Amino acid sequence: MSNTKEEQKILNQHIINLQSSDETKVLQSLAWVKNDGKAEVIPHLIELLMVTPSDLVREEVSSMLKTLKDTSSLPYIIEALKSPATQSIRGFLVSTIWESGFNAEEHLDFLVKLAIQSDYLTVLEVVTVIENLEAFYPEDEIQDMMYDIDDFINENPEDPKIDILWSLKEVLEERKD
Repeated sequence: MSNTKEEQKILNQHIINLQSSDETKVLQSLAWVKNDGKAEVIPHLIELLMVTPSDLVREEVSSMLKTLKDTSSLPYIIEALKSPATQSIRGFLVSTIWESGFNAEEHLDFLVKLAIQSDYLTVLEVVTVIENLEAFYPEDEIQDMMYDIDDFINENPEDPKIDILWSLKEVLEERKD
C-alpha cells in the first residue's frame, strides 16, 4: 500500500527534521517515526546515528533500531551494512538484526563475508545472528563459506579476530543440512 500525497508530505517533513541541527525538532520527528514511521525511514535513522553530536538523539535512535518489528526493515539494514560509510557502526547494525528478531536466513553468505572484512565486534555479532538461525544449508554452501574464512586466517595469521572466526566456523558447521 503506497502513501497518499499527504502522508508522503508528512514523512518527507520528518525526514528533513531528522537532518536538523535543532535537537528539539529531531526528537519530535523521532517520536513521530517511532509511532507512525515506515521502514523507508531506516536509512535516515542510520545516517542520523552516525552524525548526531547529541547523546540523547543517539540513544533514542539506537533504541528504535534495536526494537524494529516491521520485517520490511531488514533490507534497509542489509543495504546499510554494505556501505563503507557505516563501517564504524557495523557491529551495532548486525546486532539490530537479532535484537529485532529478524530472519536473516537468506543473508548468511553476505553476513559471513561481512564478518571476514570487519572488526572483532562485528564478527561476534554475526556469530550471534547465525547461532539464532533456524535454517540449515547445503553442505557445499557452508563449505565455501568456511573456505573463505580459512583463506582469511591463512593470509592474516596475526589478526586479532582469528579466534572468533574459528567460532564462526564452528557455528557454520552446525548449520549444515
